[in-house]
Amino acid sequence: MGKAKKEHYVPQCYLRNFMIPGTDEKINVFDKSLEQVRLKQNILDNASERYFYDIDIDKILAEAPEDKRISMLEQLGENYEIYKNDKEQHLENFFSKVIEGDYSRVLKSIITKAEGASPWYIKNCYCMSEEEQVIMAVCITMQFWRTKKQRIMLEEGITKFHTMMLCKLFNIEYGDELGRLSQEDFEITIDKEAMKLQHAKFILDIENILEFSAVFLRHIWVIYINRTNEPFWTSDAPVALNPMPNGWRSGKGIASRGIEIVLPLSDKVALGMYDAEVYAPMLSMVSTKSNRMYIELKDKEQIQRFNQLQVVESYRCIYSSCEDFSMAQRMCQKHPDLKRAQEYFSVG
Repeated sequence: MGKAKKEHYVPQCYLRNFMIPGTDEKINVFDKSLEQVRLKQNILDNASERYFYDIDIDKILAEAPEDKRISMLEQLGENYEIYKNDKEQHLENFFSKVIEGDYSRVLKSIITKAEGASPWYIKNCYCMSEEEQVIMAVCITMQFWRTKKQRIMLEEGITKFHTMMLCKLFNIEYGDELGRLSQEDFEITIDKEAMKLQHAKFILDIENILEFSAVFLRHIWVIYINRTNEPFWTSDAPVALNPMPNGWRSGKGIASRGIEIVLPLSDKVALGMYDAEVYAPMLSMVSTKSNRMYIELKDKEQIQRFNQLQVVESYRCIYSSCEDFSMAQRMCQKHPDLKRAQEYFSVG
């Protein structure tokens, strides 16, 4: 079997839940950077990039200074042979075979139960089992970290941190003699292959995966059932974070006080995860379940709020089973910054 050229950072098994009805794996796309609608696009061609995860480890080592090369080989240890001989696309296959099998199975179970739920079931039953919740927490963590957006954020964080440190060290050592410099006077870049390696190491950090999964599990989980004729949208960064409004002591991390995390599961079902400390009193008024509850949405404005969050949090593209992206177009016209590459970190 040949190598897969297109490697997905949002799995096809997930995107199929937003497929245009009656088509053979087609989806509608809104590209916010171009303000362009592309109809009936192949799912295979979206949320993907040629050899997105493939790492040319020998290229990285060849371009590194000798002392760094020796240090890198020591750090890699036995993993060097894995990367060097990775003819079977280790990371891509890890996602497609190990992660996405469970993800696809649990997604189907949750969506099927939600779409067929009777009023009695919604009131009296959990939206998923504890086992399904644990599997979903791990899969959501992997989805959160594997996207193009997260790679860009990781690259920005690394370069800004090193720029800040270089600037401070220069000013301490030479500032009085040569004049003090600002961070704008320095430019640090990371080779594309080296950035792939950094991203891969972060994704495959088991302690990191377990830590993030545990945070997701501490939240209150809600499955929303869309009872309107307006579909949920998703995007190329579907795990969307929504902090509390201004005035609250909150941040935009998955463990921040008052955080709302939304992952659309299909055009009719979405998962919301909520900081228990802030949201428990409100959610207890709409369900007898303290966690893993169902909530029906019958107002289009509620659907639109979730869709707006996908537009804001996406890296570039929004996906839908519907052709109407007029709301996203209006958002981009009103807020042109949505169309440009975002800055995610401010380092002082």
